[in-house]
Amino acid sequence: MGMHMPSTAEQYRRVALSCCVILSFTLTFYYMLMLFVAEATKVMLQKWASEDIMFNESEQEPKAALESHWLYHYVWSRAEDLDYVGLRASFLRNVPADAEIQAALDKEGRVFSPHNFPFWKYVRLCVNSHTHVLYSFRVPERLIIVLSFAAIALLHFVFAISFVHILAVFSAVGLPLLLSMQVVITRRNRDACSSESLEKTYAAAKTSTVVDATLRAISFLLFFLCYGVARMVCQRSMWRLHFHATLAVTIIAAVTTGIFILHVAQMIPKFVLGMSSPPYINEKHVLRTVALAEQEARLTARSSTLSAGRGSGAAFTRTSAFVPAPLPE
Repeated sequence: MGMHMPSTAEQYRRVALSCCVILSFTLTFYYMLMLFVAEATKVMLQKWASEDIMFNESEQEPKAALESHWLYHYVWSRAEDLDYVGLRASFLRNVPADAEIQAALDKEGRVFSPHNFPFWKYVRLCVNSHTHVLYSFRVPERLIIVLSFAAIALLHFVFAISFVHILAVFSAVGLPLLLSMQVVITRRNRDACSSESLEKTYAAAKTSTVVDATLRAISFLLFFLCYGVARMVCQRSMWRLHFHATLAVTIIAAVTTGIFILHVAQMIPKFVLGMSSPPYINEKHVLRTVALAEQEARLTARSSTLSAGRGSGAAFTRTSAFVPAPLPE
């Protein structure tokens, strides 16, 4: 068996148009799923921040503004699956015992204070720095996708393997990834209940690489699953020639999308938080959060001084305004 190749210019034009339409629907389906991930991440970060004693309501948008988001109440309740308070206590207990982080702080002349450390801002730095890989396709990801399409075409040409079988393989590969993410969340909940300091098992760079690789793998699998659905559902010929099979794929895709929205989308920020908590502490983000906390403390003190000065009639010039120190890279 071989591939059916177009033989005329008109056939090539139709094939090219069909490819463009399918890829357009693929990206539409993919970013619709990512929209739910972004919304779930936003609500969960707000929920965790509200549980932090260092949280300042004036720094965030009102809770009422979030209540209009999709599935707000469901996501808000699912955020409680991860013991944020316990993870915060474990983090504040383990950071002072980490010799590498303390050495980096001493090198920059900074001091880690458990009583003044805004853990919720550290969480936001970690989550935002990792989940951004889901929302964009850089040149390496595009090359991998193109090579994957070439490999799929070769498999179909040589071994007559249909794309349905390849989709089944992608789905089978995605299940262990999701299970590993759930294992991380469960273990972090267990560690949060422990009062002992946890021994660091991975360097921060290795941990970040693992998290990014996991999310990129999920992004890659989701893209091809969306492509498979678009290829089956968005072609009139598929509905005309294989109506029942296409209808079955449509129903399975709808059910799978519901599972993704209700479960997988909430797992992603919890997985990143779990991989940023002891023993996987991100040294770079700790330094940035400490620097940010020190800047805000100086700014608050400066604002109080200015307010007191205005109250007593003192004059201040514009050159005395507070200029924050640069954050560490």
